[in-house]
Amino acid sequence: MRIVSSFIALGVMLAAPDANAQTLQETLRLTLINNPAIAAAEIELELAEETLLVARAARSIEISTGVTTQLQSVSSNRLFGALAGETFISQASIEASIPIFTAGEIAATISQARYSLEAAEYALAAQKQETLLSAINAHLGVQFAAEQVAIREQNLIRLERQLNAARDRFEAGVVTRTDTALAEARWRGAEAQLAGAQAELEGARARYLQITGESATQPALEGLPVGMPVSIDEGIDRLLEENPNLQRYVALEFMAGEAIRIAESRQRPRVELFGSASIQDGRWDNEFRDESAILGARASMPLYTGGRLQSAVRQAGMDRAQLRLRRDDARNQLIAMFAEAWAQHRAATSSAIAAREEVRANEVALEGAEIEVSVGLRTTLDLLDQEQELLEAQLRLIDAEKNVYLSASQILALLGALGA
Repeated sequence: MRIVSSFIALGVMLAAPDANAQTLQETLRLTLINNPAIAAAEIELELAEETLLVARAARSIEISTGVTTQLQSVSSNRLFGALAGETFISQASIEASIPIFTAGEIAATISQARYSLEAAEYALAAQKQETLLSAINAHLGVQFAAEQVAIREQNLIRLERQLNAARDRFEAGVVTRTDTALAEARWRGAEAQLAGAQAELEGARARYLQITGESATQPALEGLPVGMPVSIDEGIDRLLEENPNLQRYVALEFMAGEAIRIAESRQRPRVELFGSASIQDGRWDNEFRDESAILGARASMPLYTGGRLQSAVRQAGMDRAQLRLRRDDARNQLIAMFAEAWAQHRAATSSAIAAREEVRANEVALEGAEIEVSVGLRTTLDLLDQEQELLEAQLRLIDAEKNVYLSASQILALLGALGA
């Protein structure tokens, strides 16, 4: 199951890019900066950080203050209406409270927020892997669409040369009009195929712009992806340890466990200390100054809630069980995806090596066919068929090379190993 030797054999296929070429690292860097899906996942991470801060603040003392100013007008027909008249009253107060015992709710809430932050980190990592894989696909799409255009342009030039040669042989009486018609038909067909390839290139450029936020210039590759596992067994071991989606499910399962603790704690007693101080001052018709201070403890415990709290505990337990099943399902799916990507990579590697040799053989065969046609040993149709064989082999080669790189990138994405 080793593929290192295949990598070495394929290394020569991906030549170093030109100085003005747009490297894959540049594409990935642009994606990380400009892609909105990654930016949205980063905001989710920031929200999780704020949630953790809120959870930690719940165990701290809480202090509030207030100021009230009012004008009070009182008239009375009582004999001793001491408060009658207009009084300008100002009042200031300060209150403080701190939880002493919450049956573990605050600790569980903080722990839950930590796991939520961890899950958000893994979600961001998974989003980056997914988006970077899309960026690699877009990069490869533009590069190999451009190569297809170049191949079809060269094919069109060769077919035009064959058409002119067929016309010359027809004028010399060596071939019939059928030969020139065949050559012209192939040439016209190649024109249409070139137009289709150019349209595919424009579509690939549009997808590149969508993913990276920048226009493609001249995408190129330099070497093969690094960090590939040596065997499928090693890859699956790394998958189970490093895949960000699996790690996210683990964090979510721990979050659900803390939710059970929170639900259970709400059935138990709670104790808090509280205190307050206030001052009230009166002016004009009635002048006075009142000061007060309170310090106390408050204990509470639910006695009857109609089964609501017990139901919350059961719901939290079912949520955790559901997440555990989803994690197991995700693990099985990821193992299957990895095995499929591994098989595709091996097949693409073999296809690329074979296609390279096929192109070389067809180039030699085409050269021989051109010579044989010139001396009357081959027909025009034979030459056109050989030209078509070379074209198809060249297209198979660039498709296989694209699949080699893309399947390797899919493997690395499953391992969480793609990066700019």
